[in-house]
Amino acid sequence: MKLPIFDRLFKCLALVGFVSLAVLSNPAVAGAPQYRCLTTYAWYVQSKQPAVPAASVNARPAPAMSLMGLPMLFSRTQVAQPAPAQATSTVLLAPLNKVLPRNVNRTWPQGLFYTPEELALWRHRAASGPFKTDNDFAKGTPGDWQRIVQHAEGMVNGTLHETPTHVLADPNFNTNGTRDAGFLLLDTAFAYLISNDVRYLNAAKTTLLQSVTDPTNDLSKRCFSVEVTDGVNPPTQTYTDGFLEAQWLNRTIMAYDFMKHGMSDSERAAVEGSLLKWGYFLGAHMQWGLEYLFPNRAVGDYTEAQRVKNWESDPYDHRTADTNKDCLRDSLDDQTMKTVRLYATSTGAPGPAISKVSLSYNNRRSNQALSIAMIGILLNEPNLVGEAKRYVSEWLNYSVWSDGSQGEYQRNGDYCIPQQGLIYGAINISAALAIADVTARKGDASLYKLSTAGGLFGTQAAAGTAKSLLTPVMRHLNLISGVETAYYFERDRAVQNPRPETSLGAQESRYFNAAKPLDNYYDLAYLLSNRYYQLQPMHDAIMRLPQGGPNMPPFPGTTGNGVSGWTGSSTIFPAMLMMYGELPTSIWPYPFSTKTAIYKN
Repeated sequence: MKLPIFDRLFKCLALVGFVSLAVLSNPAVAGAPQYRCLTTYAWYVQSKQPAVPAASVNARPAPAMSLMGLPMLFSRTQVAQPAPAQATSTVLLAPLNKVLPRNVNRTWPQGLFYTPEELALWRHRAASGPFKTDNDFAKGTPGDWQRIVQHAEGMVNGTLHETPTHVLADPNFNTNGTRDAGFLLLDTAFAYLISNDVRYLNAAKTTLLQSVTDPTNDLSKRCFSVEVTDGVNPPTQTYTDGFLEAQWLNRTIMAYDFMKHGMSDSERAAVEGSLLKWGYFLGAHMQWGLEYLFPNRAVGDYTEAQRVKNWESDPYDHRTADTNKDCLRDSLDDQTMKTVRLYATSTGAPGPAISKVSLSYNNRRSNQALSIAMIGILLNEPNLVGEAKRYVSEWLNYSVWSDGSQGEYQRNGDYCIPQQGLIYGAINISAALAIADVTARKGDASLYKLSTAGGLFGTQAAAGTAKSLLTPVMRHLNLISGVETAYYFERDRAVQNPRPETSLGAQESRYFNAAKPLDNYYDLAYLLSNRYYQLQPMHDAIMRLPQGGPNMPPFPGTTGNGVSGWTGSSTIFPAMLMMYGELPTSIWPYPFSTKTAIYKN
């Protein structure tokens, strides 16, 4: 099975490197490539000292608010206190002996992202619509349930298969069709949740257990960063951050959550043992990847690393441009480095420069943060939940500007798509909202209520203002609806030429100048959180209603184009519209009766 979002948008992703490490201690034979994995779980554990208690670190002054015990982030104007020389970062190590399954309500299941009330609604829609069949809600709306049942039946009768079985065994996992792993499993498990059809349970369970118990799928043995040397030239490093692996894992977690109430204790123990280990590995990998910015981030000390301080004279990103217009940036282009900017205004004025720090908070790490959060909530592991919340807090501070633009806008123009950075930014937003929602469903709404003015190198909010999770959400939706305007900043132009083709609100993507475009629908995942916010403008923009803005595009798919997907940009929900589209306002899935509004209509 091939999905457009992966087949057409991620086929030729360049590997991005963020961390430089020392050269190999034993030089290779000249001309013979040698490889060293830098980030296996074993490597991380062996390279770290025991965790230092938070009390032993002189953190910055305590803020007025805290985030579930995690210090809020700090503005550039605050003075850092030096950390003791012996301080090291907290290491997240998996308690691998904890493999007993958690209690499950087998009579009326409740999951990470659903309550009994929501489940009842989904079953009603599966029987009567809307979103049961194509166009039964409005022109262009998908038949979510019809598609899901077709996939589930195919898994039952053997005409459809999850391929490959060993989803992580292929060294080319990031560059071939295995990026689609987990979608059929997800749909089949959801079909069981809705229908209670034991055939779907058995088909999904077989695939799930094979996946999580297969040694070749052990994420803790996966190498996310490889150093390559030929014994002559300096070592190079390839770095994937495991983002596609994390997407597969997120779909696997969701599938398990949909069917865990139908599984035996021993089956659940097998699944949860793997998830627990992988969650802590990803938490350790997250810490490894970000401590080069803030060495003591794990204990709430955001004193910058020396390399970040060295950026003071020029903290901004500089890149070449696609000067030959072949949709790639490579040696065939002019090699002049140009400052990367968030956007150009309608008059052609350049927007703010994008900071180097902001690039470390990106769609790849956001996928991992979502994995960490879901495993933490599912298995009641507060260390994992805290690490995911820490990441979201840092992203909001260091990679989101006060107008809601993101460091991911650095990717605008990639693959000849002016809005490519917004697409990646939508993955960041979707992951942050999902983490906020899954924690709020457990009674912790602190991410939804998070408000900060902090940042570095331009991401600080203006005096008297603050950023929240809604800031990047509404920036994206306002660009789509025409409430706000901005344009792709073309680095190869001395004078900008804003035009409809470079509008960041345009909703057609032509990957590598494809003859037929895709309709972008990456904001679809934001529906999940509008049950909390209950904002009419947010709803209208996502559903592409005319009243949502002066330049509202048509509903995706009504143009005759393909659609980027119906699963949301985080790709973990089998049917965003069936599950969360047009929800009655009476559904309130949170265990608290009131909310604090931080964004006004």
